[in-house]
Amino acid sequence: MNFKYLFLVVFFLGLSITSAISIWAHHDNVIIVYGFEDQNDEIKFIEIAIEYHEASGIGAASYWTIDLDEVINGPQPWSDQVNVVTSQATAPPWGYVDPDIEEGDKVEVYGRYLQWLVDPDRESITLNGSGDYYIKVSSGDTGNLFGFDYLTIALIGIAVIAIIVIVVYFILRYRKSRTLSSSTITQS
Repeated sequence: MNFKYLFLVVFFLGLSITSAISIWAHHDNVIIVYGFEDQNDEIKFIEIAIEYHEASGIGAASYWTIDLDEVINGPQPWSDQVNVVTSQATAPPWGYVDPDIEEGDKVEVYGRYLQWLVDPDRESITLNGSGDYYIKVSSGDTGNLFGFDYLTIALIGIAVIAIIVIVVYFILRYRKSRTLSSSTITQS
């Protein structure tokens, strides 16, 4: 056997063993998506981004954990949290990932629904398979404060100010009418 071929065999064997050890050592934080071939259900929803996980091993995926209550279109996962795989060392095409997403943002997701072969109890959505897939900050996201979005807080604030202005107007009007009626009584 030629030294060059022996070197290549040892190199790739070492790389495989290193990858396996890396994945095993980080198995709690690693997602390796292997979907069923017949599972091509597309899914779309708008929910809250919980946490971003950067790939932590060779072949692992980067993904967002998303709270999931209601699906706009597609299958309804049984879990209340799903992982949206944004990148992995797999063949393109990959969909768009909004770089401005932060934890707590309301995000819109469109991708392919997968149930994992490695862990059938976990569900994920992958952006792999189409350039049309995406995860982005929802255009209706206006932020939130104590669980209320800023638009709701602004509308409540405007309503409270309007009520205060109306109450003050009627109080001043009542006082003015009492002043006028007391001045007519004193003039008589």
